[in-house]
Parts: sequence; structure tokens; C-alpha cells
Amino acid sequence: MVREESQEEEPPEVPDAEPETPPAATPAPPEPAAPSVEESDEPEPQELGQDMALTKEELTEMLLADPRSEESREAVMVSLKDPKDRVNFFRDMVKADKSEPYHSLSLARAYRDADQTKVAVVHYQKFLRAEKDAQAYLELADAYEELGKANLSASARKAAEAFKTD
Repeated sequence: MVREESQEEEPPEVPDAEPETPPAATPAPPEPAAPSVEESDEPEPQELGQDMALTKEELTEMLLADPRSEESREAVMVSLKDPKDRVNFFRDMVKADKSEPYHSLSLARAYRDADQTKVAVVHYQKFLRAEKDAQAYLELADAYEELGKANLSASARKAAEAFKTD
């Protein structure tokens, strides 16, 4: 029983020591907090980067104005994080502007991001019927590889090489 009493005495000493440590640590954080608040005013570009998320209407306007713009496609990636949202968005873009092949390329990429490679292949092919692009052929080759179609992948890579040398 004496041992139980001595064990009970030791725990109260430990809690007494812990409360003394936090008050000593508490004054130190407020001092660095003040400079970090000043620093947080400076990295507003990061906040602006987060504000870059645009509405679907704004993204649509950007892509209709310049469908080949890499900046516009990146804005879609930032604004629509979910690959399924990008698929739906680019599907609507293809419907809105059927004559623009770059919407099909963007849709193909969105399908690949959403792990729908078979559907992506269809849209890569649609794009490549209208535009001959080495990068798109390489992406198509990768898609074929994912599907286990080595012969088609090799053909797409050869086509990519042909357009790189031209």
C-alpha cells in the first residue's frame, strides 16, 4: 500500500511541472506570430493563385476565345479539380464548338485523368483526324499501352516520330 501512495504522489508532481512549461512556451509563440502576420501579407500571390479558380462560364469564354491556349487548359485543371468534372466540362465544350478539334484533345486528356482510357482513345483519334500532332500521337500511344495494345501503340509512336521530323 505504501507503494500505491508513492505512485499517487509522483503523478501530481508531473502535472505541476507540465503547466509551468506551457506558460513559459506561450510567451514565445506570440512574438514570432507577429512577424509571420506581416509575412502573410506579402505572399498574396499564393492567395491570388488560389483565387484563379474560375467559374465554368469564365472557363467556357476563355476556351471559346482561344481553344489552343495552354493557359486556358491549365485554368480548367486548377478550377475543376475532379477529373469527372473536367470530362463533363470538355464534353460540353465539344458539343458547343464541334468544329474545334482541341476540345476533343482536352476531352481525351480528361478521360485519361478519370481512368477511362478506352473512351480517351476515341477522342484522341477524333483530334488526330483533324490535326496532326506529335504529342497527341504519343499520348495515344501511351493510352494504347495502358490497354495492352502494343501493335497500335507502336503505330502511334511511329506516327509521332514522322511528325517530329517534318
